[in-house]
Amino acid sequence: MNITVKNEYRAEAEISADEMENIGIDFASLDYSSPDTRMFLWHIIEEMRADGIDIDLSGRVLIEAFDSGTGGCVIAFTVLPRGSSGDACIKQLVKNISDYALVSTGEIGDLIAFSRSAGDLYSELYLCGGRYDLFVFPQKEDKEHLSRILPEYYGTCSGGVPLKLAECREKGKLLRGGDAVHMLSRL
Repeated sequence: MNITVKNEYRAEAEISADEMENIGIDFASLDYSSPDTRMFLWHIIEEMRADGIDIDLSGRVLIEAFDSGTGGCVIAFTVLPRGSSGDACIKQLVKNISDYALVSTGEIGDLIAFSRSAGDLYSELYLCGGRYDLFVFPQKEDKEHLSRILPEYYGTCSGGVPLKLAECREKGKLLRGGDAVHMLSRL
């Protein structure tokens, strides 16, 4: 198992096909409702702790699983900030991300949580109407990852993203342009 600490809030474990076979699980059968999957995740957490990496499980933790393409997988653990209001609202033009998406919330903590699991994306952050509006402009290779994390973690809202972007650019205050997700993930 190869464990990588991405930052103080995110750690990833790469598990080889042989290791998964020894544990008796495969990527296709991963399902959090399954006791085998939960035992698999606890095994990974115990390995991380043995390596001196302590994941705070007392709060909210986003767990993501990615197929490595070689029969193994990568499991990512992202510790989410405490005190999030849970009122984050994601707006997408379509179910699969097209040209951009919007994360709109009244709490900056929700944007920090999203940014820690989103990766490095071109993005703009506005304060408009008392809400934080984070517009994400993913590249082709980022769209699949975003289409998984946006609806899964935050839910999906319908709405006019292009109109909201125009409104924010006209009436809102630009807080960060270009690298807002990167900046937020460091908070």
